[in-house]
Amino acid sequence: MLFALTLVSVPGICGTADAIEEFNTKGPKARPTCQTYITTTHFKVHYDTTGTHACPKSYADSIGMYAEHAWDVYVTGLGFEKPPSDGSAGGDSLYDMYVQYLSGGVLGYTSPESPGGNYTDSYTSYIVIGKGWDNSTLRNTVVHEFMHACQMAYERGFGRYQNIWFMENCAMWGEEMCYPNDNEYVAYLSGTSPLKRPYFEINHMLQNTDLYEYAGVLWPLFLMLWTGDTAIIQRIWLRYGQNPGAHSYSDIDYILSNYYGTNLKTALENYAIWRWFVSGRYDNWHWTESNLYPTVTVVKSHSSYPASGGQGIFYPKGAGGCDFVVFYNYTPNDTLYFYFDGSDNFDWEVFVIGYRGGPSNPSDTFRINVNDATGYGSRPIPTLDYDSLILVPVVCNWVDASYTPDLLFTYWVDKVAVDESIPEKTLRVNSAGRGFSFNLPAEGEVSLALFDATGRKAFEVTRAFPAGENTLTLPPGLNGGIYFWRFSYLNQNLLGKTVIQ
Repeated sequence: MLFALTLVSVPGICGTADAIEEFNTKGPKARPTCQTYITTTHFKVHYDTTGTHACPKSYADSIGMYAEHAWDVYVTGLGFEKPPSDGSAGGDSLYDMYVQYLSGGVLGYTSPESPGGNYTDSYTSYIVIGKGWDNSTLRNTVVHEFMHACQMAYERGFGRYQNIWFMENCAMWGEEMCYPNDNEYVAYLSGTSPLKRPYFEINHMLQNTDLYEYAGVLWPLFLMLWTGDTAIIQRIWLRYGQNPGAHSYSDIDYILSNYYGTNLKTALENYAIWRWFVSGRYDNWHWTESNLYPTVTVVKSHSSYPASGGQGIFYPKGAGGCDFVVFYNYTPNDTLYFYFDGSDNFDWEVFVIGYRGGPSNPSDTFRINVNDATGYGSRPIPTLDYDSLILVPVVCNWVDASYTPDLLFTYWVDKVAVDESIPEKTLRVNSAGRGFSFNLPAEGEVSLALFDATGRKAFEVTRAFPAGENTLTLPPGLNGGIYFWRFSYLNQNLLGKTVIQ
């Protein structure tokens, strides 16, 4: 969990992932012992009145009050499973919470303890809350940890990349459900987040290092807003309980398919597109408070054409990883032709957003069909009245509990006016050498430019040709490789891609 400690803007962390991994390797963590306690309808809050862990009774009372609020929201309101009874552990069957001095920026943790409950991997648990937090930090810590307790009623957690990442995503989501006006999650988004590192896979998690799993609250928030159903998160956790094992992606896909008529792949596509509409680009069709969010990272912006490039250091890394490349400075009568080439044998889905600024101006989205085997696709996009066109490649491969290597892509974009009177042109290798063959309906001046995969102009020629079939021979010193070509005739442009041997 990530909060401000007291009044200082320093990120804190949730210790639940460490507690789960300690349980998985060493067994249950010993409960603290405390001097006294207070009770509420569902909770017993243990605390000390003297010593290192001491806190005022009012602090324990506040914990109990916030915990009951979480119960009302999660269990009564959203239908989450209540934590399994621990019998007489802690003195009775109430859910136990302990106040302790915690170091290292840890705000609290939830520790699994014993098998029990309605599902194969259901576990009892208890919660430890750090002493000394301000009211905002305290209430969000309490409801965050109690969400973990409800999650453990379905399954205790397997590993950071298997389902603990989603535990933290959803515990942050729980904070927003309980205290929507606090917006504590927004502070995370300026760090390592789905906006500042959009190319990370959605299950990215380096506990206590980059805190992405907390900023990943955007994923369950997106699922809820996109489907229009607050019940979706509880349904996913119920599926986790009913289908034991480490397969977070498959279970999310199952819920999307069986309840919402869609699937995980489509969700990943839309999650990428939604991330454009944040900060000053918020609108009335996506997030509810994205005006509070920072802008998404852009790989590069282009204002002159032809334009080309690649992912740079922003390698898409797996399911949901995406990038944003911006194109502007054109007239409404222009058309931009997009060429995309990504790593082979991955499920790339590539979109172009036709962005119209202003919260009440709807934007458009175009899909570039990409061949999975070659990673290649192309498409013309009209500029119309768009403020900008944004290329958004998204990795939609997903395999449970797996790792996807850094992926690569290149793009090439140019202005083109489509004129059906110009026949299609093709580059080909023939017995006379490498040539560019074309058929002109009338005599005229032709220009041919070749650009290599980096966007560098490698060859250009302009000369007059007669009507009919013509061949323009390419220079013998031109290195082999992938090239994009721009063919101009009568103020019209045609674009293409070829491999020169």
